[in-house]
Amino acid sequence: MLSSRVTMSLVAGGALVLAGCSRSSASPAAAPPAPPGVAIRTAPVVEERIVRHVRGSGQLQGKQEMALSFRYGGTVHQLLVDSGAAVHRGQLLATLDRTESGARLAQAQAAFEKAQRDVARAEQQRAGGAISVADYQNAHTAMAQTEAALRAARYADEVSVLRAPDDGQVQRRLVEAHEQVAPGQPVLTLRAAGRGWVTRVGLIDREAVQVRLGDAAEVHFDAFPGISFPGRVTEIAGAPSPVTGTYEVEVSVEPGEVPLLSGLVAKVDISPSAGPLLRAVPIEAVVEGNGLSAAVFVPQPDATARKVPIRVAFIEGNEVAVASGLESVTEVVTDGASYLAPGMPVRRVR
Repeated sequence: MLSSRVTMSLVAGGALVLAGCSRSSASPAAAPPAPPGVAIRTAPVVEERIVRHVRGSGQLQGKQEMALSFRYGGTVHQLLVDSGAAVHRGQLLATLDRTESGARLAQAQAAFEKAQRDVARAEQQRAGGAISVADYQNAHTAMAQTEAALRAARYADEVSVLRAPDDGQVQRRLVEAHEQVAPGQPVLTLRAAGRGWVTRVGLIDREAVQVRLGDAAEVHFDAFPGISFPGRVTEIAGAPSPVTGTYEVEVSVEPGEVPLLSGLVAKVDISPSAGPLLRAVPIEAVVEGNGLSAAVFVPQPDATARKVPIRVAFIEGNEVAVASGLESVTEVVTDGASYLAPGMPVRRVR
């Protein structure tokens, strides 16, 4: 019984050996030889004016916002508008207590009327020769002085009231009734409705020189996510701010139907119309970037790759603007660039 089991095992082992020999003797299908070189694609070097967007932030405000104040000091009698109120040109906004100015006006009026009577009497006396030339002239001088004093008193009484200089909206109310105010102290701030909205951003010198009057812009507010407001550059400062050292650029904002508010934080994206003429390559062509220094690979006639160092001007979107290094280069390697080394064989693929 044992010998039969051994015989069966030997037969089975022999079958496995024969099967293995049969598989090893079969010749595998021959694979086609791989073409030499790294597979690459290329892109042309383009010479164009690349627009590098200039970005900044500021606060929204009216193009014309005025701090309204009284010409002379006094006690505030009435404040007739609140913050946010819409007003019209000439509308009465606030008044001072006119007790004192009214008394001075009445006094000046009485003095002028007396001077008029004195001149009329002097005219009669002059006709009859009963007054000297000096007294006659003094009467006329006194009347001129009282007339001037009357005009000043009328003006002081008139400026004891505050009227809207233009249609607009009250931005802030800075005092309350019965408060004492000094001459020129702001009482209300008013945004003129007809002058529109603007935001002012501070730009460093190399950004400010790229911007021109009329350049298009987009303005975004955190208060209105997802909404882009069209804008345009309307003013550019000719000198830097002594405080920040930046150049102030004013951008108009078109609100459309959105109810904007003064003081909103604005993010501004300006598209300069006069970008510099530079050579540009796709961003995937650039390798070994270190600051503004980088390199690209250029395919050679002998089907090898040559490494060319470049100086980057800036990156905008998927394009790299090159300041120098590509003066005699017409195309660069894009796909496969990261696998190359100088002198390696390459082959173009579609």
